[in-house]
Amino acid sequence: MSTPSSLRSEPDDVRVELISVIYRVLCPPVIMTFVFLAVAAFSYSEADSRSKIWVAGLAAAGMASALYKLLLILRFRWRSPTPLTIVEAKAWERWHAYSGWVFSVAVGGLTALNFSSPPPMPQLLVTALLFGHSAGIVVRGLSRPQICTVSLLLVVIPVVVAAAMHGDLGHYLLAVTCVLFLLGGLESVWSGYYSLRRHIDERNALASIARHDALTGLTNRLGLREGFDRLVRASDEDIGLAVHCLDLNRFKPVNDRYGHPAGDELLRQIAERIRGSINPGDVASRTGGDEFVVVQHSVGSYQDAELFADALSRAISLPYLAKGHVIAVGVSIGSAVTGLANMSLAGLLSEADDALLVAKRRTYSMMVDHEER
Repeated sequence: MSTPSSLRSEPDDVRVELISVIYRVLCPPVIMTFVFLAVAAFSYSEADSRSKIWVAGLAAAGMASALYKLLLILRFRWRSPTPLTIVEAKAWERWHAYSGWVFSVAVGGLTALNFSSPPPMPQLLVTALLFGHSAGIVVRGLSRPQICTVSLLLVVIPVVVAAAMHGDLGHYLLAVTCVLFLLGGLESVWSGYYSLRRHIDERNALASIARHDALTGLTNRLGLREGFDRLVRASDEDIGLAVHCLDLNRFKPVNDRYGHPAGDELLRQIAERIRGSINPGDVASRTGGDEFVVVQHSVGSYQDAELFADALSRAISLPYLAKGHVIAVGVSIGSAVTGLANMSLAGLLSEADDALLVAKRRTYSMMVDHEER
């Protein structure tokens, strides 16, 4: 089955959240497991000797998949509160899909098998099971519409075929009814998915606005805090973090001489250079007019932080072309490094800011000496 473009375009964070949705509900799967067991047991007691082996096989497959699904839900709830990675989320999605598809095959097969035998009571029970399971697929699984679509087809098509094979008007009507409900269910699944996806996209957009600087797109102070906490949770015990406070030199004359539009364009280009200089997973933030903070992860020593700061300084100090003007600015950087034993953003920022003041005094002294010469 080809993947619709709407699913291929899911950002990783959206996909992780949509996958997490399917593991939030426990009670309905528990009820469905007990109902399936009861219906399968009654069907077995009413089946003829030739059908009993099929009923037993379908019952075993359905119960195994249902119990596996319940264990998955419990395991998901008991897992570490650390946010899922996209790789982990895809694995949880596959496990959910396989267990759901096997259970749908069991329900559809059991229903179709009962329609091929004369006792009416099992037919009524499996019909109720069929529609209850299908309704649960539509209501609980719409966050993953492809999985729902396959599940609905697996559970309904065998019943439609079995009912149509009877050849009487009543069973033809039942087959048509199942097809119509299948189409309605598929429409509900996909429309529900798009509605849920739109809600998540809008919420994430608002959250992004709250956590990012409007001019440069870098994180703001709130995003810096959350990014730092994320790096702390993901850091190894023997590896620390470094916080680098950046303050631009000679930026104010840019606004005075070339105007604020040129100054804004310059800040955007500086932000791009910072993004291009940091490693994946690092956090870059604009905390003031011409002030930036970078949180560097996987820092083994202060020398690692110094090398990073030197490379960042060289990248930022190269000339810029903003609004038709060639502009050069410098940057002063103060750094602080710590291990997990003393991982405090406030403390690191204070230490890095002190180092920044020392760096700015050194830069100012060099500028004065150069002017005097």
